[in-house]
Amino acid sequence: MPDFKGSKTQFSISFETGDKTVDEAFGTNFSSLRIINSTRSIWPIFYLCFNLDNQIIIEKNMYGLDDITCKIEFTGNAGEPAPVPIEFKLLYLESNLDLSPKEEENGSVDSIKEPQRRHVIMTCLSKPAYLTLTKFVNKLFEDPDGATGAQLTPLDMIKQMLDDAGIKEYRIIDDGMNEDTVQQMIIPPMTVKSAIDYINQNYAIFQGPMLRYVNYSGQLLLWDLKQMFDKYKDSPFITLHKSPSHFDTPGMFNEINQIAAETQDEFVIYMATVGKVKNSDVYLR
Repeated sequence: MPDFKGSKTQFSISFETGDKTVDEAFGTNFSSLRIINSTRSIWPIFYLCFNLDNQIIIEKNMYGLDDITCKIEFTGNAGEPAPVPIEFKLLYLESNLDLSPKEEENGSVDSIKEPQRRHVIMTCLSKPAYLTLTKFVNKLFEDPDGATGAQLTPLDMIKQMLDDAGIKEYRIIDDGMNEDTVQQMIIPPMTVKSAIDYINQNYAIFQGPMLRYVNYSGQLLLWDLKQMFDKYKDSPFITLHKSPSHFDTPGMFNEINQIAAETQDEFVIYMATVGKVKNSDVYLR
């Protein structure tokens, strides 16, 4: 873990879109970042909030054509970056662009007047997660009389389907799986996400409620939620420790994070000041 000298937790957030003008506008006018995870969702959703002139987004035709790389770096007291930044490669889905009339003004990003700024929220998806779940599959499972011993359980069908699709990054827990085998099943051309739901609808993959989710890196997670709580978690609840951005006691920041890292159901969240960008204070919430 980087040494933060026990005083302040600071972050530096930057964006890479392939266009320096857009990168500068996003970095200068960034407001906050929200990452939404839910057991009802199939992937994480990112909300990027800016206070900027939305004209730049319209002019550059940024409607999902280019990736947005969000880079988050821990910085020390002197602004030195951590050795390994956190990077999210995102797909731009939609935004609440306000097209109301405003004063026409041409100039650099730094010269944007306050009345020209709009509160813009961009909704994005993790690109690796999207690519994993939207791969197309088409599969035939068949062993009507069981003579060849090729009948598979619904979960084994999914594992074989993922391997055939070239998806190697997955974490599947077998506990609570439906052990009945399937004589014959045809999966018509559909996405991986639809195929998993299709198999589950027809044969039930697990005995309890199923979690299917893809994390930021594109790794597929699949397990029985009831078995997860019964065997792997002491409680369905977690503890979130809210950490301030300043500690008077040296080493307190590292100590709190170490405790959370070693405890399964405890996490740390921050209200931490992000490094100034073009004299604009922003916050990571």
